[in-house]
Amino acid sequence: MPEVTLHQLIESAGHSQRSLAAAVGVSPAAINQICKGIQPKSAAQKNKLINGLIAELTAKGAEADQLKQILKIQSNSPEETPMILMNPAIFKHFKMARNPFPASNIDGEADVLLTSEYLDAVKLIKDAAHNHQFIIFVGPQGAGKTTVIDGAAQEMSNDESYRFVRVLDPDAEKMKIATVVKAISEGVGVQYRGFDRHKSLTLVHDTLAKPSEPNTIVVIDDCHNMTPQTLKAIKRIWDNLKQGHRHLLGIVLVAQDGIYDRLIRDELREVSTQAEVYELWGLRNPNELSEYIHKKLKKVNREGLFQIEAIKLFWDKEMNRNSARQWIAPRYVNDKCQEAMNTAYLAKEDVITPEIIERLYSHS
Repeated sequence: MPEVTLHQLIESAGHSQRSLAAAVGVSPAAINQICKGIQPKSAAQKNKLINGLIAELTAKGAEADQLKQILKIQSNSPEETPMILMNPAIFKHFKMARNPFPASNIDGEADVLLTSEYLDAVKLIKDAAHNHQFIIFVGPQGAGKTTVIDGAAQEMSNDESYRFVRVLDPDAEKMKIATVVKAISEGVGVQYRGFDRHKSLTLVHDTLAKPSEPNTIVVIDDCHNMTPQTLKAIKRIWDNLKQGHRHLLGIVLVAQDGIYDRLIRDELREVSTQAEVYELWGLRNPNELSEYIHKKLKKVNREGLFQIEAIKLFWDKEMNRNSARQWIAPRYVNDKCQEAMNTAYLAKEDVITPEIIERLYSHS
């Protein structure tokens, strides 16, 4: 029997590559690349793309196991976030209208992650905008960095005294400083002058120097993948956009925790000595974990699905697996909760008990 390709599955689902890209929320180029077997280097972009493909194509009748084989999905470590596929029958079993722990486009995270750490992080970004600071926002994959950025962007969108500019690139490792200059130029409403970077930045400077201009913050994602040259050029942009001694905009670099090793080396000393570093590590104790899970379940009217003892055991199991890590990433919690629901469904149980958690980890 001939092998089925991803392109054939897309066609059988009634999609073109362009319509599938729109449904998943990625670029057509990303769909074209993955059809050729080329996946994004960025873990966040890879997860978004693959999870989106699985959700969309299985909803249109594709076989989950076949998709996983084509996409070459393998078991990952907790920090890398495993891929979870949920049978719709599970939601019916637990009397849910939908999945409270979706693997992609996680619903309502900003409403759920209201720990003091997350609220402080949102305030930090607003303060960086107000005071025109240069900060590096660091945390492991799935810790909630994107949720915090989205929350800050939402708050600022309701306040005319702020302007929020976000720089996204699916291949940040190869991103050039021209991409940043273009995003800043367009974000503040001036014409980007192409190869004349100096002219573009002069126009940006003259615009931001006007007293009537809102406080501007530029947020740049996936900075852990960028070259030292690009990171240093970003820092110099911030340093040069001044009126006297006053900086004219704030910059937030968003990075995974692997950037720490690079910041202490001489190649990035110029960046680290000018930046303030803020860390975000996820859910830090059983109470935060319990509150997070229950808030997610409240959205589908199933607060009692996970017993308190089961959540405590979940925390203990994770801490025993990695005693050096005193936190759990929210994205990983979402995946593990889906695994627990699947385990309970197969056992024909209506709630997640400590016994279900034991069974789950015995097969991990």
